Amino acid sequence: MAIQTHISENATEIEFTKQLFPDAPHYAGVYDMFGLLRKGTVLGHACHFSEEEIELVKLREAGIAHCPTSNFNIRSGMARVGCYLDRGIKVSLRI
Repeated sequence: MAIQTHISENATEIEFTKQLFPDAPHYAGVYDMFGLLRKGTVLGHACHFSEEEIELVKLREAGIAHCPTSNFNIRSGMARVGCYLDRGIKVSLRI
């Protein structure tokens, strides 16, 4: 079963998620706690991942879908696509 969701698009969203799930180590950890971060999971945006989140996404074999045009226009940030690709994480881009 495939899973698609948004994650780490902007600072406000990240902070709100930390408040909702204080026991999670980070935003990606919330999905991992519930078994939702795995092969077949597509994470939209991923603009503000920590190093720990990048390693976890790689370990769980999840992928990232990023739209630089959208994120640029709403000024939410840009995903570190090159970094993700260098780490062997699958990334799809929509322009």
